[in-house]
Amino acid sequence: MTEKPLASRSCVALLSLAASVSQLACSTDQAATWATVRYAVTTGTTPDGRPLSDGFSYLRLTVNGVPAVVALGYVDHDPLGRPVHVWYSSAGEVMRTQAGRLVGLVGTPVEWRQVALAPHTPEWAEITQPISFRRTLDVSPGYQWGLQHDLTVQPVTAPADTALSRLAPEQLRWFAEHEQHRRALPARYAVSPSTGQVVYGEQCLAPTFCLTWQTWPPTQP
Repeated sequence: MTEKPLASRSCVALLSLAASVSQLACSTDQAATWATVRYAVTTGTTPDGRPLSDGFSYLRLTVNGVPAVVALGYVDHDPLGRPVHVWYSSAGEVMRTQAGRLVGLVGTPVEWRQVALAPHTPEWAEITQPISFRRTLDVSPGYQWGLQHDLTVQPVTAPADTALSRLAPEQLRWFAEHEQHRRALPARYAVSPSTGQVVYGEQCLAPTFCLTWQTWPPTQP
């Protein structure tokens, strides 16, 4: 398939983001942001190969086991003022994370749109025993709007079956998250003891569509 010109792909990516998470327009500034991020991603290489461009933050992804990389475009905020990190792939997919959790994904076979975490969603440092909170979201395909997931997150021992790269699982603090009524698939997260930040996460959006993400390049906790 012939690749679309950069300007066209910029608008497509930004319009996808606007349709799913905000009231953005395809302005010159936004197109320039996308062009810059796309350059950073495409001039690098796979996360396990040559260094990526300096001056950007990256996530190493695996999508059904296949590695990829996304670059941070900008930091948004939810209605409560909590930061949301917006990541771009070189192909135009847009991923959103909040405190290390997946809170948006568009341009993929399964999409999470309009994801909102409850105001009382716990901070990672607060989780010493099971804690429950709610996630509300729209899912596509299937036009599933306003879904509510009642989630419980708790500390767990370091697992052996992860896509974590260049770090030992036992160096990190691990958490498992599940939906109480089995309306969503479980997730796992690894937090750096030194920073208190998520450095690795994994979530299946469907039985045949699973995603992992890791801050890249990794730093020793």
